[in-house]
Amino acid sequence: MAIVLEFGKPDLVITVTYTPAWPEIKNNLMLNKTAQDRPDIGALVFNQKLQLIIQDLTKNNMFGKVIAFMYVSVTVPHAHILHTLDESSKPCDPIDFDKLVTAFQGNPTGVV
Repeated sequence: MAIVLEFGKPDLVITVTYTPAWPEIKNNLMLNKTAQDRPDIGALVFNQKLQLIIQDLTKNNMFGKVIAFMYVSVTVPHAHILHTLDESSKPCDPIDFDKLVTAFQGNPTGVV
């Protein structure tokens, strides 16, 4: 709540979810093993992907200049990211929002 009081409501709420079908997980399993047999590998890959996404959002300004940012990673594993943009980067019309919104369906290797 403190971040909202200081910087206003977030412009983007992003959820990152884990999938056992990621090739980085499958390629590191022994024969006849599944991701459930090695949750440590899944957690490691998820955390690496999450850090890359955070870098894209904050340092590479994927969606614009960031003025506030926070995330929480929960047990499933998945993470929720709140992202507040500088006034000049905020989406303001349907075209801006269309550029931001992308849905990856049926793509287990895609990082969303």
